[in-house]
Formats: sequence, structure tokens, C-alpha cells
Amino acid sequence: MEFVGNYAKPNTKATYQTIFVAVSSGLGGIIGNSAGGIILEYKGAPFLYLVLCLLCTAASCLFLVMQQGKFTRADVERAAG
Repeated sequence: MEFVGNYAKPNTKATYQTIFVAVSSGLGGIIGNSAGGIILEYKGAPFLYLVLCLLCTAASCLFLVMQQGKFTRADVERAAG
């Protein structure tokens, strides 16, 4: 929610937050569970875990790329104490 709130303009914040919740909670759950079930049925559990591992790795890399340059060394040192 906070992520969407930071990027949305004040007059569209509520609309973007509603769409975010609908997609992440409803649509994402339906598609994710359906795709997982299909992969499990046709390819088996080891392949499903491989796909999940690759998705998590891709998401982690994307997160690191998106965070690059947002924090300075001084920010890290200040947070460390």
C-alpha cells in the first residue's frame, strides 16, 4: 500500500490503492494458485519448486535493481547505529 501511495498523485491515490489490493489479493491469488496446480499436475513437484525458485530469484534481482541508488552509505551507517 505504501509503495503505491508514494508513486500515485494525491487525486488518484485511492484508485491506485484499490487496484493494487484487487490485483495482489484477488487476481494474483487466483492466477498463482491455478498456475501452480497446473504445473504440479503436469510436471511434478520438483519442477514446480524450480519455477518458484526462479521467480523468487528474479523478484530479488528486480528489487535490488530498483533499490540501487536509493540509499547512500551515510544512510546505512545512520541506520546501523
